[in-house]
Amino acid sequence: PVNYSLEAMSKKTNGTLHPFTRNANGGVSIHGLVSRTASVQVTNGSGSNNANASSDARYRNLLKNRLLDTSVNSKRFVQPHADAAPQASKAATFAASLGTGFGGSVAQFGKKVLDAKERQKGFGVEEVSGPPITGADNVRSKLFELFSKRVFWSVKDLIMASGGRLPEKETREILRDIADYHRQGEHRNMWELKGEFKSSIAADSNS
Repeated sequence: PVNYSLEAMSKKTNGTLHPFTRNANGGVSIHGLVSRTASVQVTNGSGSNNANASSDARYRNLLKNRLLDTSVNSKRFVQPHADAAPQASKAATFAASLGTGFGGSVAQFGKKVLDAKERQKGFGVEEVSGPPITGADNVRSKLFELFSKRVFWSVKDLIMASGGRLPEKETREILRDIADYHRQGEHRNMWELKGEFKSSIAADSNS
């Protein structure tokens, strides 16, 4: 650029400043005293000849391109291979196709039921289906049944093993009465039936 303007001209300087040049022999030549300071800005080229205006335009384009080069996102995203992606269940695909609303809610419930049945196979319990389990006595009986199959359970696994029929709120409330919660150790965040109830289950199994 060849056209400049002086901006933010000051009325005085902070301290004593001298303009100078360095000589070929290493010496310094002082050229007076700096009385005011200003910022030098490149002008837009208006009022100048065509050659100077063209030079200023090239300089502005250079700054623009430099800014774009530093701001463009260079991250690349690679889509995983189809074989590596987990396969969605038919229920999940159907639920997604219905979207929100009543139809989507029904499909989401169906997906939870199907997922629960799949999880049941790994808990050593028979596959069950039916309406939700309601009432404290019925919930307690189902919990005793499940604890007779396994010693340690999480709330999520208990609900899954029941086919999604156990209500979470009542399940947690009854567990506080009949089981101990492990806050640390190998079985952290899991429930274990209290000793007095274990003996009752063992007696029922032997009878």
